[in-house]
Amino acid sequence: MDQRAYLEEKNSITFEVIRHITFYYFSVAVILTLSQIALEYFKIKSDIELQIQEIEESFSESLTNSLWEFNEVQTKAIIDGIAKSPSIKHVAVKGAKGETIYSAGESQKEPIQNLDIAFNPNQIFVFKKKLNKKMGTSDSEYIGQLFLYSGNSIIIGQLSHIVFPIIVNSILKTIFLWTILLVFINNKLKNPLNQFVKSISEINPKNPKPVDLEISKDIKEFDSIQTAFNDLIRQLSNYKEVLEAIVENKTELLKEKNDEVIDLVSKLKSAQSQILKHEKLTSLGILSAGIAHELKNPLNLSQNTSIMIKDLIQENNEVEPQFKEKLGSLLNIAVENHERMNTIIKNMLLQARVQNSDTTKINLKQFIDTNFSVLIKSREKMTSMDIVFDNLIDPSINIPVFANDFGRLLLNLFENSLHSITQKRSKRDPSSYQGYISVSGIVVDNKMVKMKFYDNGKGIAEENIDKILEPFFTTKPSGSGTGLGLYLTYEIVKQHDGKINIESKENEYAEITIELPLEQQVKSKSEELEKSGAP
Repeated sequence: MDQRAYLEEKNSITFEVIRHITFYYFSVAVILTLSQIALEYFKIKSDIELQIQEIEESFSESLTNSLWEFNEVQTKAIIDGIAKSPSIKHVAVKGAKGETIYSAGESQKEPIQNLDIAFNPNQIFVFKKKLNKKMGTSDSEYIGQLFLYSGNSIIIGQLSHIVFPIIVNSILKTIFLWTILLVFINNKLKNPLNQFVKSISEINPKNPKPVDLEISKDIKEFDSIQTAFNDLIRQLSNYKEVLEAIVENKTELLKEKNDEVIDLVSKLKSAQSQILKHEKLTSLGILSAGIAHELKNPLNLSQNTSIMIKDLIQENNEVEPQFKEKLGSLLNIAVENHERMNTIIKNMLLQARVQNSDTTKINLKQFIDTNFSVLIKSREKMTSMDIVFDNLIDPSINIPVFANDFGRLLLNLFENSLHSITQKRSKRDPSSYQGYISVSGIVVDNKMVKMKFYDNGKGIAEENIDKILEPFFTTKPSGSGTGLGLYLTYEIVKQHDGKINIESKENEYAEITIELPLEQQVKSKSEELEKSGAP
């Protein structure tokens, strides 16, 4: 028999019924057998006690007379005769002073007389009989005591002749019960059930028909099962026809709803496009405000420096060395500020383009500094003195990005950090809390730039971590956010074939990790439009 057949047989109803009945029957049989043995034990013990009482009554007087007359031969004969009784292990006669006069039977150690202890096969029972010699009608004299010893070993010896038949009888009953159960269950239960299962398995699912079993005529329960099953078959046939009609009707409705869904998806894409345009216009507004603040001081300084150079030249026709030094210093200042203006304007123009179809290689550190500076300048109630900003990016890292979208990404992240710091500061003593934002980044395997944006603001609640990138989900008060900032950030990261991960601890920190390709692996928007077939 293979493993599968063995398991099927083991799980059969025959095996289960026999197993359960055998367990309960065996438990009851063991209890009854032990009870019967216990009753026999106490019966034998009671019989032995009666026998010993008869021996005491029969021999006590003759033994008393032999002791009184100092007839040792008669005393010995009486004791030896008592010791031969099957109920006696040992016999002893002690005098009035407790000395042993004579003993017979098995050698005996100190007897165990405590009957309350657990069953002990070596337990000894002691029976005592005082020997008094009658001196007259009312007087008697104590001359000694008769000790009769019996024990469990004698009871067990007699019990062993009874226990074996009892056990054999229980085993035979168990075997006979197994045989009857096996035959009955197989003929009246297992085989009919197998026939019923076989008939069910042969039913055609497409055209089910009622079953007709011979066994149902003999057994009432099987007739009930067959009737219930055939009723179920008829109901299923009716339901099948009804369901086919419902499915046909629902199919037509689904086709209509599908057309409506396609139309809604088209409208949704159009709305999404409008939202993206709105977000970009918002970014341009922030950038415009930043540019006004950022360019004001360099332009003024450059203008004043140029005026001073002009005045020095006009006042001195022949330039002396000390004036040359001053002129050189002033010119250096002018050159540095002009370079600063050129960099700012270049980065602003990159982000202000309406169409940004190709990637542009930027200096990552410089681009981040510019965007953060612009954002700080555009916030009326916050200056760079309110927070500590650390840009730990290596100045040598250059990366290809869609400048407009990547700038939007940075503004979204910094906006969220500043909002988080502001919220946390509003609930604390300003003198005990210093806002902090840092950006760090490393190059991984010369293929990927891994950036970490960290702030010590109020953080994100644990239950919101998985929802924070969903569109229109926001924790900001009504009117303060659309719930699209981090969603657009996520979309921009995907556009760059990158990855994003968010970690946070509420009221302590938030850290967003972004990985972007170091090489120009991202696809241009024009290529994506071409591939999708869009106009």
